[in-house]
Amino acid sequence: MGLHDVSHWKKDEERQASGTREKFWLINPDNKRRYLFKIPKRLVI
Repeated sequence: MGLHDVSHWKKDEERQASGTREKFWLINPDNKRRYLFKIPKRLVI
C-alpha cells in the first residue's frame, strides 16, 4: 500500500456515503473507477 495523489480527481457529487465519518467518492480520471475517500476522525503522527 502506498500514497496516491488524488488532488486532480473529481468528487462524485451524485453518490453519497453514510456513516459517522466524513467521506465522499472520488473518480479516477485514468479509468473512471470510483473510490471511497474517508477523512480520519483523528490524525495520528
